[in-house]
Amino acid sequence: MMKKIIFPLLFLFVFATSLLAQKKNTSKIGFEKIRSLKVGFITQKLDLSSKEAEKFWPIYNTYDKKIMLLRKEENKKIRKKINAQGGVEAIKESEAKEILEQIKKLKKEQVIVIDEYQTKLTKVLPYKKILILNLAEKEFNRTLLRKLRNKNRVKNKKKD
Repeated sequence: MMKKIIFPLLFLFVFATSLLAQKKNTSKIGFEKIRSLKVGFITQKLDLSSKEAEKFWPIYNTYDKKIMLLRKEENKKIRKKINAQGGVEAIKESEAKEILEQIKKLKKEQVIVIDEYQTKLTKVLPYKKILILNLAEKEFNRTLLRKLRNKNRVKNKKKD
């Protein structure tokens, strides 16, 4: 059951992070704006009491930073290795295997962080709110992706 929740959540975060990482013009201010929108969205969805919020946000912020660092490491290392070899088409089978092993290792580390995070959350929030949190994060990511797609469509129409 936990894996069914963790892996889709992990995929959405990785996808959203890689989209943000690919946008060279997304400044730190833009990232901070997205972060504050996410915090507001989660706060609204969870309807936390002040006591819950006081305990929840430090746990969430620590988790979010750890996951973000792991994703950055994954994207940076993998992209660097692939580019150093001249792209995916130029990679030898043994190098592809090594890269896939690295990806698997980083994914396992992410799952460990998520598991630790959810264990800590169960001490400060009821399970129902943790489930609402997972769904809220997915909903926020879907909304963000939809807005980015729409923004890109508008930009592309203006170019034509």
